[in-house]
Amino acid sequence: MGDGESGRRGDGESGRVGDGESGRRGEWESGRVGAGESGGQGDGEAGRIGEQNRFTPSPRHPVTPSSLHPVTPSPTLPVSASPRWRDLLRYRQVWAIVLSRFLTDPVWWLYITWLPKYLADARGFTLTKIGLFAWVPYVAADAGSLSGGWLSGHLIKRGWSVDRARKTVIALASLLMPAGILAAFARDPLVALALIGVVLFGFQVWINNVQTLPSDFFPDRAVASVAGLGGVGAGIGSMIFIFTTGWVVDHFSYVPVLVAAGLLAPIGTVVLFMLSGRVKRLQI
Repeated sequence: MGDGESGRRGDGESGRVGDGESGRRGEWESGRVGAGESGGQGDGEAGRIGEQNRFTPSPRHPVTPSSLHPVTPSPTLPVSASPRWRDLLRYRQVWAIVLSRFLTDPVWWLYITWLPKYLADARGFTLTKIGLFAWVPYVAADAGSLSGGWLSGHLIKRGWSVDRARKTVIALASLLMPAGILAAFARDPLVALALIGVVLFGFQVWINNVQTLPSDFFPDRAVASVAGLGGVGAGIGSMIFIFTTGWVVDHFSYVPVLVAAGLLAPIGTVVLFMLSGRVKRLQI
């Protein structure tokens, strides 16, 4: 039994070691030797990692002598500090943007916030009817958002000055927003809804050009700050108008609100033009 067992174990073990283990060792050894390993597990690991991470150029993208040249780092450009807000507020162009948005942005937020309730309370729309028709003014706003920037850019490409192109488009857009006054007195609810669509179209044309003015007036390092100050004016004006709307509706009706909103855009545009002067880059 001893001879048989030992024979079987010897043959089996030697077969397994000879065929499997030595085969595996032979592969790894050749891999390690090929990678420069002279013996030892640590060197073998390094050889295998090196073999796996070795770069093989693609036939489609061969390595050329020019690609082996060292890369020269780009020079570091000086970074100018952004001007402080209190320094920017000394410029009338900043106040033109802030005050015009304080006066005009409430038009947008009025219809964003109150349109469904206005349609239900003042126009008798059911929830189903609101779902069917209330989206129309917002699609008109999308169209204005796309066409406002395109129109002024198109005029500039045709040779108009930036000042003339921006002011022309802004002025035309401001004249569309009093359509809300007509909506307040329209008998047909769908006509009123269409007129509100004209208002939102006009606002998006207007705001797309007004929001470009910071980059027209100021260098890059000041654009974000001026745009942010304009957003502050817009936020404050919108909050005041929206909260006031609730009180006016409770005590009177929607008519005074829509009439006031229709007048705000032309007033805001007049303030913008009077304070800003000619649209040109300032040196600060």
